[in-house]
Amino acid sequence: MRRICTIFVICLLCIAPTFTSFGQTKAVRYLEDIFQPEQLKIETDIVYKTIEKSNKSILELKMDIVSPLEESSKKRPLLVWIHGGGFVSGSKEVMMKRCIEFAQLGYVTCTINYRLVRDLSYPFTMDTVIEAAVDDSRDAIDWLLDNAFTFGIDENIVLVGGSSAGAITSCHVAYDDRPWNNKDKLKGIISLWGGILPTHSADFELGLISYDVIVDEDECSVCIIHGAKDTTVPVSMAYALEEKCADAGIPCIMKIDPHAAHGVRSDINKIYHSIEPLFLYICMQ
Repeated sequence: MRRICTIFVICLLCIAPTFTSFGQTKAVRYLEDIFQPEQLKIETDIVYKTIEKSNKSILELKMDIVSPLEESSKKRPLLVWIHGGGFVSGSKEVMMKRCIEFAQLGYVTCTINYRLVRDLSYPFTMDTVIEAAVDDSRDAIDWLLDNAFTFGIDENIVLVGGSSAGAITSCHVAYDDRPWNNKDKLKGIISLWGGILPTHSADFELGLISYDVIVDEDECSVCIIHGAKDTTVPVSMAYALEEKCADAGIPCIMKIDPHAAHGVRSDINKIYHSIEPLFLYICMQ
């Protein structure tokens, strides 16, 4: 925690003197809005993966992409948002407002659909549910990086975030030990009332997996935002993730709202929390 606090102070000192020669403040890319909504390009329902289901029907997994309308040669960090819904419901549209607001900061943003329980062959376990969501999310990132030039993406900077089941998926995208060629491109994760699924838990009967996910020292940092009164995804998962990061020596930022349940109200006039842009900014340095 001391290490990440030090990083915060250094970055704040570095970005503070951003003034023009006329003494007016200059907006800092990735920390403040530098684009208006009308300066963004929104592309919807892009198919990034097709899957043949057990009944021989074809499932198309789609994404929406939001990017600044500026010179196409400029490479921008990629920020992928994953929706929640307990792995049984939800859709990419839920995260569109986040995509728009972060694209206004200068990111190329994306929100994706992934396989839900209804898309899987029965019988299934929590292992297969989370692994399907992780595989789809990683495949979406692969597709975006393969098309980095088209969308003006910096293929070396990938950031992922999500809420609830989307946060759980995001954490597993980062820390799942199964091989993935683009894992080293990940620079930071935002977990909004999520975490890593446990193998056993006194307060989390559903959603247990059969294997322990190990966080390694060369993996990316995480920003955790969670409600202390959450009974859907217990706050114990947030503390468990923080402990895994501490054991690996990975900086971890955690904000626990003592009054919130499943979902923490934003502390600014945005859909996101004030700590999120600063965390992502630091991860990219």
